[in-house]
Amino acid sequence: MFRQTQLIEPAYLSTDPITGRRHDQTVHFTLSYSHETSDLAALYARLSPHSSAVSHVSDAFTKTTALFSGIEVKPSSGNKPEAEYQVSIWMGASLRKKAELARKAGLSEMTSVLIEPAIVVVGSEWYFYLVYLQPTGAVHVLEHGRCSTISISGVFKILRVLKNIIEYGLEGFEGGPEAKAGYWGGFLGPVLERLAVGAERAKGNASAATPGDYMID
Repeated sequence: MFRQTQLIEPAYLSTDPITGRRHDQTVHFTLSYSHETSDLAALYARLSPHSSAVSHVSDAFTKTTALFSGIEVKPSSGNKPEAEYQVSIWMGASLRKKAELARKAGLSEMTSVLIEPAIVVVGSEWYFYLVYLQPTGAVHVLEHGRCSTISISGVFKILRVLKNIIEYGLEGFEGGPEAKAGYWGGFLGPVLERLAVGAERAKGNASAATPGDYMID
């Protein structure tokens, strides 16, 4: 589902290499793997408090919700480079958080498939991007097409692109032959599942360590 964005946790912000200043920018909208979906709510509930922060924002609730993509909207008089800058900061923080989750889950090798789409809208013009992390941790934003709402064909193209983005984000969620495909099946789902299993094992070990298990000489 679409939702408005929140402030970014400082640890995931891009930093100016000269001044050391953190670049704090948000975008207008993002997609979320909502708690309102029963399967996702059950998965989130299995994460321990230590692993419950699965997104890069500081809001207490939203940080427990996995986020996907980013959309920045400007009026027709708006500045496209500024919008691209905002998208790069938001998406860079999002990808750094997900790479951190993969490392915690022991799945660092999966960060090679950590690529997300993003959108910039300036007036009637829509620009589409693919965003990925470089080995240095820097974010790379690659423009991947554009279209306009001025024409009917452009509107339908936008709808097709949005449909493809959502399908990519959810591919593998339902399991079956495509369980390991797409963004969910190929990356985010396995990472969150591994974290949830680790949290459950930690809880089990803590429950087993009762006072009766120890002897004091």
